[in-house]
Amino acid sequence: MKAAAASSTNLIGLQRELNRWRRSQPGRTALPEALWQSAATLACSEGVSAVARTLRLDYYKLKRLAASCPAPALSGAPTTFVELALSPPRSEASSLCRIELEDRTGAKVRMVAPGDVGALVALAQAFWRRER
Repeated sequence: MKAAAASSTNLIGLQRELNRWRRSQPGRTALPEALWQSAATLACSEGVSAVARTLRLDYYKLKRLAASCPAPALSGAPTTFVELALSPPRSEASSLCRIELEDRTGAKVRMVAPGDVGALVALAQAFWRRER
């Protein structure tokens, strides 16, 4: 089973459990700590807003409980540098290069620059260095 399908199944299961608990309680009774912890665990993977909305829970309390979640592991392969050999320009228009760089957070740099290899390398190095 896929991770997304498993987590949405967990959310639906917790929603059913929470609805059963609510129906069995007279008036307004404090939610058991075990249900809060289950919701906080789901909020770590599904997001606080989605879980709070689906389960009809206090967003801020859930956010506080989910704050102790471990940081998510970065997925995918590590970023690598790819060197491209530039061919000599055939005309003035083809001497311009379109550059697009994107980091893990989704930050992007796009620009049109002359085909100067030194300038392109400096641009890429400056972009990647700013994360550190």
